Amino acid sequence: GDLGGIARLLAAHPEMVATKEVAARMMHGSVGNPALVALLAERGVDVNIPEDPHLPDRPIGTAARHGCTDTVRWLIEQGSDINYGWDGDPDY
Repeated sequence: GDLGGIARLLAAHPEMVATKEVAARMMHGSVGNPALVALLAERGVDVNIPEDPHLPDRPIGTAARHGCTDTVRWLIEQGSDINYGWDGDPDY
């Protein structure tokens, strides 16, 4: 993808990541591209933003499920909570 173009678009339209729902979709949908995840974080998207406010899933879980190890590493380096939502019940 055109990371520079996306950066310019977000700079021109910061409202694109102003709502949690849109920001969450963008973050979770971008886990295959660690540079895009970093860009979204630079623009203020929380690295622990839930995909759905009623579920415990976070970007690190989405990245791990999809085998995006570079993104998982980056998220850990940024302080992503690797245990968020885990209550010890594997069927939550």
